[in-house]
Amino acid sequence: MHRVFRPERPARAALGRCALIGLICVAAAGCGTASSGQSDKAAGRGQHPANPPGDTACTTAHLDVTLDLKSAGVAAGTSMIPLDFTNVSTSSCKLAGYAWISFASKYQGKRIGPAATADRALAAHALLLGAGKTAHLWLRMVAAADLPARLCRPKKVAGLQVRLPGQAASIFIAHRFLTCAKRVRGTDILTVEPFQAGRARAGTAQ
Repeated sequence: MHRVFRPERPARAALGRCALIGLICVAAAGCGTASSGQSDKAAGRGQHPANPPGDTACTTAHLDVTLDLKSAGVAAGTSMIPLDFTNVSTSSCKLAGYAWISFASKYQGKRIGPAATADRALAAHALLLGAGKTAHLWLRMVAAADLPARLCRPKKVAGLQVRLPGQAASIFIAHRFLTCAKRVRGTDILTVEPFQAGRARAGTAQ
């Protein structure tokens, strides 16, 4: 994030000096006490305890986000692809809620199609992500080729834009996908599940 001193008259010098000295000593002692108290308060204000480990939400500065294509799978025309979130910082941070994810035309390009729908049927739990540790989430992508072209308007995109819960900055993950440029009524083209601890296990959607 003036005191005015008035000297005594000569006629009172003998007694006055003594009285004045006494008053100055008392005043000085009082000022010293007040000053000391203010300093202590100021010091106390400056000594806020640091945030407890893990109390800070994870930001883009904490994480490296990658697609785990080796663990991906397909079932009933829907691709299941995990995203890994690795804490590359030296301190722990917290992941909670659902990530915001959409297809994008390019890095910092415009969004293509609707953003992912959060699967709120799955409970989202807060995770403490230690330095060097990894968490993941699953993306469910409906195959655009299986939908009527006139409704879907298939379009190739350059990758994904990912925003962490409560964060404005986004992370771009380059990978070509075929998706729908238009919302298809009754179909969630892209669905995001909550964060889970550790790396994804292939073939389990966990």
